[in-house]
Amino acid sequence: MYTSQNVDDIVKTVTCKNSLDIKECMYRECKNCKESKVPKSNAIDMGKQVKWRMWKNRRIETEKKTMLTQVIREVESGTLETLDSEVNKEVERAARHIFNIRHQYKAMAFLKDNMTEQEIFIHMDFSENYNCKLQSEIQSMHFGASQRQISIHTGIAYTKEKLWPFATVSDCLLHSPAGIWGHLYPIFDCLKPSEHGQTIIHFLSDGPTTQYRNKTNMFLFSTKIFDFGFQSGTWNFLEAGHGKGAADGIGAVVKRTGDRHVLAGHDIKCAADLKNALKDSSIHVFEVTESDIMAIEIPTAANIKAVPQTMRIHQVTATNPGIVYARELSCFCNRLNVNGCSCFKPVMTVFDKDKILEKSSCDDLNCITTNQIPENTIKETLSGYLTKVIVVDEDLIGLWAVVEYDGLPYPGEILDVDENDVEVKVMHKIGQNRFFWPLIPDILWYEKKKVVTLLDGPPEKVTGRHCQVHPDVWRAIEAEMDL
Repeated sequence: MYTSQNVDDIVKTVTCKNSLDIKECMYRECKNCKESKVPKSNAIDMGKQVKWRMWKNRRIETEKKTMLTQVIREVESGTLETLDSEVNKEVERAARHIFNIRHQYKAMAFLKDNMTEQEIFIHMDFSENYNCKLQSEIQSMHFGASQRQISIHTGIAYTKEKLWPFATVSDCLLHSPAGIWGHLYPIFDCLKPSEHGQTIIHFLSDGPTTQYRNKTNMFLFSTKIFDFGFQSGTWNFLEAGHGKGAADGIGAVVKRTGDRHVLAGHDIKCAADLKNALKDSSIHVFEVTESDIMAIEIPTAANIKAVPQTMRIHQVTATNPGIVYARELSCFCNRLNVNGCSCFKPVMTVFDKDKILEKSSCDDLNCITTNQIPENTIKETLSGYLTKVIVVDEDLIGLWAVVEYDGLPYPGEILDVDENDVEVKVMHKIGQNRFFWPLIPDILWYEKKKVVTLLDGPPEKVTGRHCQVHPDVWRAIEAEMDL
């Protein structure tokens, strides 16, 4: 039997020799090793009952009858055959994850080491919001709405000759695509890249779907860089859980300098105060107002075409306004023509710019995408009453769904998505097709297969506090789940 605590060593047992850098092997597509499993002794009885520990998200009921979501390590039981199957599934996911981590770091290192005078490379990230501080505070300042925050967007711009650290601060806490580009505008105004002969721009960020890796940001990227005078560009995403870098160091300096400013006897009550605290810093600091961000907000994101396989994308390239090519991994083999290679099978998406930017007839912008289910992500079943999820992508964010937990259905709103999971804020059950919002939000990640159906909108109110799923849909759910 093979034993090791090193993930790389375990992955090597199911791939070809010295193949940790070979995509086909690590993605389990190699004809020679894709069927390989973690070695085990033939003398083991695979029907033997065993126990093992796994990390899981669980909803825990408190003494006050409220529900909390906790990450706990649970004891699972089953046969050795079941355990062997679970281990091999995790190793398969780990192999892809390890390859993506290594490839993205290598690609970014290659880019920085081979910069030309025509290129500019920006590594950026949102820092955790900064809590405003006063030199002297009463106790009430430490609680509730009294704790004001400042949004900080940090990064470093690299050219062939120099690097340029920057930070933008704002009292507006939006980290949406409009917020991202609102924070980028003053950077480009200061750098004036087109005046220095730079025609190609590269962005590097982590990949949260509510910020950088979504169709709205990809659309803005495919249009804004040309407004700034660039001829082409790439947006690159680091692998999930491995997006730290120089931008985080800038954030640390900004916060530490702000804290020292308060200790020296000054107040930081807003973004302007934080900017003033950093006036002698080597970091270039700019203030972004809420109006700057709202000027970029797109009236209706529903008109933006989804980019296929958004959750797997690690690079988006653009050479013409409104057109992007998405790749599963980053590639810079053709430096001066970012769309000049076919590595990693780029997929083209064309945005209808005129349709996207047309003025919405609805005064409340929040009413636009709440009930629109994207055609490419669903399949209707049971006479059209149930809507199944086919592809997990960021088009699902903001939609309503019914998810299964411990064999029972719960309606809720989708807050975020991962490669094959959705994060849902669910209601609690009080009776047959009767639900209510708990005092403490119940938010949990669910596998795609746990999504029983998407809904056309939130459950209907039947009392001042209680809601119900449409009776026809509920009957279909009961039939589907054999309740």
